[in-house]
Amino acid sequence: MIMPKIFYDGKCPVCKKEISLYKKLSMSDSVEWYNVHSNQAALKKVNKSKEECLKLLHVIDDNNNLYLGVEAFIFIWKKTKYFKYLAYCLDFKLIKIPLNFFYKYYAKKKYIKLYAQE
Repeated sequence: MIMPKIFYDGKCPVCKKEISLYKKLSMSDSVEWYNVHSNQAALKKVNKSKEECLKLLHVIDDNNNLYLGVEAFIFIWKKTKYFKYLAYCLDFKLIKIPLNFFYKYYAKKKYIKLYAQE
């Protein structure tokens, strides 16, 4: 059975808390969670560089479709108790455009803060 795979930055305190919450509220036990900060082998599953995976949340669904950033969050939220309602409210192109802008801005700042010294 193919399961959705979620690739997140385990060094980021906000990301860790968020992923921990999603794991608790997940409506499915059939999700693979990968901390790409500490799991180099996970990068082979997503076929992306470590830097790419640390900069944006990545999700691969059961049909091998790749979701990035806001699309990845919406994918997760649709499978998460309580958040699924938020996902359906935000899953519109006119809403996702500004959300993507703000998410990418935040993600870039987070990446620089956490990894500029490495």
